[in-house]
Amino acid sequence: MQVILAKTACIAMIIGLILYVLQFVVAFSGHMPDHQESLANLFFAPEGHSGIAPFMWAAVVFSLVGIALGLPAFRREAKIVPLAPVLLIAACWLDKGLASSLGEFMPNSFGWISDYVVPFNEIAVICGVYAIGLLMMSLLYKVVFSVVKASPESPAGQTKE
Repeated sequence: MQVILAKTACIAMIIGLILYVLQFVVAFSGHMPDHQESLANLFFAPEGHSGIAPFMWAAVVFSLVGIALGLPAFRREAKIVPLAPVLLIAACWLDKGLASSLGEFMPNSFGWISDYVVPFNEIAVICGVYAIGLLMMSLLYKVVFSVVKASPESPAGQTKE
């Protein structure tokens, strides 16, 4: 089961990285200035605005290391296995949650780049959204584990006779 989950997570992250590369190809080969500026702001931080670029590069590094740790050669190491999903989740959060949501609005409609500091109210809303997501995930895990435990053909449902 863990091998299937590791393969699925690695394949999903590889697909995500391929889609990012395709986004660059489309933006720069299709001569789309708005998309080019947005991607340049996300990854290369022009004009001294470096607020988001380190997070995007950290997401790329985390995803590449997470994919590498999901390979069969590293999956045999019991101490390294938990690090791969943590890195993949951190990479997805940095990429989709932090950097892309803020970076897609830069530059603004006037062509200006303004640094953005997240206020406490938005942090509280984000924490609330994550709390609701964790609550829903824990409820779904409870349902899944009870079904697996009650299933007669699953190893968890077998009893010694």
